[in-house]
Order: sequence, then C-alpha cells, then structure tokens
Amino acid sequence: MSFDEDDSTFTQTWSDAFDAYKKSTGRDIKLDTALQRLNTTDDLLQKIESQQTDFDTFRSKHSKVWTSLSSAMKPIELLAGLAQGALTLTPFAPASTVLGAALFLIGSARKVSAAYDAITDLLDKVQGFTGRLQEYTKGSIDSKLKKTIVEILTTLLAIFARSEKLIKRERLLQYLSVTFLRDDKKVQVALSRLDELTKNEQEMVIALTFSSVKKLDKGMEQVASSLSDSKKERKEEENRRIIQEHLDSKALDRVLEMNEAFCETRLAGTGDWVLEETLLQQWIDPKSSLLWILAGPRAGKSYLSSRIIQSLKDLHPQGVQVPEVVSVGFFYIKEDDQQLRSINTLLKSVAYQVAQNDPAFRKNAINVCAYLDNIRTARGTWKRLFLDFFGSSQNDNSVFIVVDGLDEAPKGERATVLDLLGDLVSKANSSKRYRIRILLVGRPELQDDIQSYWEDRAIRIRRDFIEVSAQKNTKDILEYVTIDVRRVRLLHKLPIDERRDFRQEIIEKLQNGANGMFL
Repeated sequence: MSFDEDDSTFTQTWSDAFDAYKKSTGRDIKLDTALQRLNTTDDLLQKIESQQTDFDTFRSKHSKVWTSLSSAMKPIELLAGLAQGALTLTPFAPASTVLGAALFLIGSARKVSAAYDAITDLLDKVQGFTGRLQEYTKGSIDSKLKKTIVEILTTLLAIFARSEKLIKRERLLQYLSVTFLRDDKKVQVALSRLDELTKNEQEMVIALTFSSVKKLDKGMEQVASSLSDSKKERKEEENRRIIQEHLDSKALDRVLEMNEAFCETRLAGTGDWVLEETLLQQWIDPKSSLLWILAGPRAGKSYLSSRIIQSLKDLHPQGVQVPEVVSVGFFYIKEDDQQLRSINTLLKSVAYQVAQNDPAFRKNAINVCAYLDNIRTARGTWKRLFLDFFGSSQNDNSVFIVVDGLDEAPKGERATVLDLLGDLVSKANSSKRYRIRILLVGRPELQDDIQSYWEDRAIRIRRDFIEVSAQKNTKDILEYVTIDVRRVRLLHKLPIDERRDFRQEIIEKLQNGANGMFL
C-alpha cells in the first residue's frame, strides 16, 4: 500500500507537529539520530529493554504497560508506514518519530509505579481508537485518506508530548492517579480529536470497501455509542477547564517547586523533633483545629513546614479513593514574590490541590467556580469552597492546610487571614464543626497581630503555639554544621589527628554561637 504522490501540505503539517512537540517537551526529536533505528514496535520494545538495568524485574512489575504499549503501537506502526509515502520531504520517518515519542513517555515515569499505571491507562485509551485502523490497512488505500492519516500521527505525537510533560509535573503533586493523564484538558481534547480522526478513517474505508452489511451495521452502532461517550467527555472537559482556569496558577507551580526543593535538600532527620511535639499531635488527632509554629529568622521554618507536609502525606496518601477522604494542601508565602503574597491566591492554590485528591470537593468546586463572583475575594473563596463543604453534614471529608511564612504577607493580607480564622475557631462558632485543620508558620511577631486583631474584636479563641528554640533544634543545627565543616577543603591539608581536633573545635564554636539559627 502506498500514496500516489507527495504533498507539500502534509509535509508542512508534519513539520508543525515537530515544532509543537519541541515546545511542549523542550526536546528537538529530529536531533536524536539514535531514534532513526526505531522502525517497528519490536524495535521500541527492545530499546526500552536495553535501557533497564534489571529488565526482568521491570517487566514483571509493569507487564500491563508492556502489553498496552505493544497493542497500541502495532496499528500506529502500520499507519506510519502508509504515511511515509506522503512525507518523503520530511527529515524524519513517521514511525521513528512516534515510536521515539512513546520511548520518552515511558522514560518519564522514572520507576514510579503510579506513573506507569497512568501511561497504561492512556495507552489503552489510545489503542481503543487505533485498534480500528489495523483491519482497514490491509487493502488498497484511497488518496482521500492521506490527510486523515497524517493528522492521526500528528495528534498521537501531541498526546505523547503533553502526557510526558504532565507526568514530570504531577509527580511533584504526588497525585498520580490512574486516569490523571486522560483527565487532563489538553490530553482530552487530543484524544477526542484522535477519536474523531480514526472514526473518519474507519467510515471512509467502510464507504470505499463496503465489505458487508454486518460490518457496516456494527460501525454505525459504534458511532452511536461514540456520540454518547463524546457528550460525556465534552462535559468532563468543560469541568476540567473550569477547575484549571479558576484555581490553577503559576503561583501553585512555584509553591510545588519550593516544597520539592526543601524536601530534596533537607538533611535526613531534620525537623523530626517537631513531629513529637504534643501540640502537633493533638492538632493531627484532631483535638484542635488551629496551630501556630513560631521561630526567629533563619531558624529553618520552611524546612519544618516541608517535614510536616511530608509526614501528613505519609499518614494520608493522596490520590487514594477511600470513604472518608483526607486531603493535604500547602502554600509558601514569600515577601519578594508578588504571586505568593495574596491570600485569595493561597486559598485557590490549596483548593486546586484538594480537588485533585477529593472527588466530592472537586464536584463542589466546579459548581462554585462556575460563578466567578463566588471566588472573587478571599472571603468568598473561603466560605464557598472550604467552610460550606467541610462544614456540611453530607460528607465526612477533611483537610489539613499548612501555610508557611505568614509574617511575609502584607499587613492587610495577614489581617484577612486572622479574620477568616475567626470564622473557623471562634467560640461563637463552637456549635459548628468544620473538618479543617490549619497550621501557620512564621516569626514570633505574629503574636502581636493575633492579640491586637482578635482582642479588639472580642474574639475568644484557643491559641496553641509551638516556639522553635535553640534547645529544640540543636540537633538539626549540629548535623547541618558538621556536614558543612566536613566540606571545607583547607582542613584536608592538615594531619589526620590535628584535622579532627580542629574540625571539632570549629563545630563547637559554630554550634554555641548559632543560637537556634542555621545561618
């Protein structure tokens, strides 16, 4: 089977697909000459095998992704072979390009089982569409199918590129649910496009060959079923658009990056002492809904926050569907970053995190965000998204919220936080139980804000404070100082005994002068 002639229009379409892939992944796939050897699905599977240090273990753990990859890519391999005739002017064969994109998608999972599960789910969805193609690529092909086939390949390339980007991002959130790839708005649009193209291809072939009335009837039933599914998918796509448009932001990306950086650079054992604090344990139990951690400058507050966030996620894994869902949301306020100083942005970012974990909250958030006035102000967002849902008797779901750096917010924004907290824990609201637990971390000066704001308004509230002192974080500072001193190259020039004594003297002087501060 071959195309009758080359068409510059198809070449331009394919070239545009390369540019879109590079923009999404940051990778110019045309420069990777090793991919030119990927011509068949077997070549792809062998390449993946060669990249695994322990392939037998990999394949036993991820047999589903192996099977799904093979099933999804076989029809694509045949289709790419057909397209080769129409794309002779391009620098890269269609098969090598699409198979290469699949290779990088598998590689992005980085041994994370949940990521492989999500890729398997996506490939099964893709195979549901491309599986239609295999039967109809055995006969002769009409020239009218050229455009459809090239567009199918460009759509697959876009799906793999977007999915690779999502896996790398969503691993930061730790919300790698099985369906998170095909639940993404852009992936969903591309899948719908793939569905439409493969149905068009199928309908064209049926019209051209008309092999049997039975086959035609079956195709019509599939079209009717697809129309129903398409309607549901469009609704789901609209819901995802609402959540992403109104709750997701660049601020959230920055917060996730900071939290990952704190976790990666935090020394093992740093901050563990705070987990043993009675007030923190009571807050987790829960016996209290509000807790403050106060510490002076350079006392490692953000590292403590990241340690507590990690501990909460260990206690309540995110993305696991259980009857009573417990979500964990967090935010880092930074004085020098305009995006990270707004309390309304804080609340929306936390709401987005909760929506990825809690289906019931997500459904409520979609309804709330459908009307922009509901979330135009911090008070509106707080009431509509948090108080109304977590105070409802129709569910038992709950949320932990960790806010680091409240002292870095502008004075007016700090006042807004105290005002909202008054709704949550005021004695006047003691009859109302909200399943919201909030931890706020900042400098001791926050106590002045708390006292002046709440006492001026006659708000009686329980105030639980954990104060970070030199006695509490001495072990953390000692570990930090010890490792830093060991890195001093000049000390390595001294004799071993002299080096050891001098190093210990430096450590003791630095520790004694630290007074609870890391810098």
